[in-house]
Amino acid sequence: MILVSLGTQDREFTRLLQAIEREIINGNIKEKVIVQAGETKFISEYMEIFDLIPSQEFLKLLDECRILICHGGVGTIIDGLNRHKKIIAAARLKEYGEHQNNHQKQIIHEFTEKKLILELDQFDQLNEKLKEAEDFVPGNYESNTPQFIQSINHYLDEVLGTNENTFHRTLMQYLFYGFFAFLFQFIILLLFSGNSLILLSCFLFVLLFLYQKFIQYFFYRDLPFSFHREAIYIGLWIVQIFFIWYLKDWFQQYFIFKMFVCFILRFFFLFFLSYFFHLPDID
Repeated sequence: MILVSLGTQDREFTRLLQAIEREIINGNIKEKVIVQAGETKFISEYMEIFDLIPSQEFLKLLDECRILICHGGVGTIIDGLNRHKKIIAAARLKEYGEHQNNHQKQIIHEFTEKKLILELDQFDQLNEKLKEAEDFVPGNYESNTPQFIQSINHYLDEVLGTNENTFHRTLMQYLFYGFFAFLFQFIILLLFSGNSLILLSCFLFVLLFLYQKFIQYFFYRDLPFSFHREAIYIGLWIVQIFFIWYLKDWFQQYFIFKMFVCFILRFFFLFFLSYFFHLPDID
């Protein structure tokens, strides 16, 4: 049996089926031909054509077939090579509207260079390729997946190596925000010194919340909205307001200095929570 696979592309590949049917009519193909045609609409009384064959059934047919004729899809070719099948591959070409570009020709070239498959370049020479396939012994296919994983790991090691100072950059980021927040609160306290601490903290929360949204819009626009992140942000401010309310008598003397101490403590709490416990939502 000959198995034909045209892949699952959204474009037709009638040229290949026409070539196969022509060889059947000419008597050069006498065995059964089963086709997974995908989006190719082709009616033939000489072949069994299916739009899509379930994966397990397709692999079973692949085990049973003598020759696999397919388009230049990497997945189909590798499935055939893993089962030591003789493969004749034909590239979908852009000029016939069969694909967006001619990359399948490059794929097939790579496999033929290693003597793993046969390339069908001229469709009127399919019979010659079938004869060539009789004596063709495909080479042993070795996956480059381990080498690919190794190269990715090597790249990640290099990236991580160049980012050893991430700790310091994160520290400076939190210091800048902490200083900005303290300066903001200091200005608010000077302008509205006659109001209660709770009211000032609530007012400052609103301003810093707007500042946060401003920064997110201009610098982190692609960051999706997270209820978890906003809940943490608001929750921490609520904790601070209760903390100030509980220690309001302690804050009466040397108020600015003590507020600064509170900001430093909050900064280190958030920084260590985010950096060492990997909670990016805190940011």
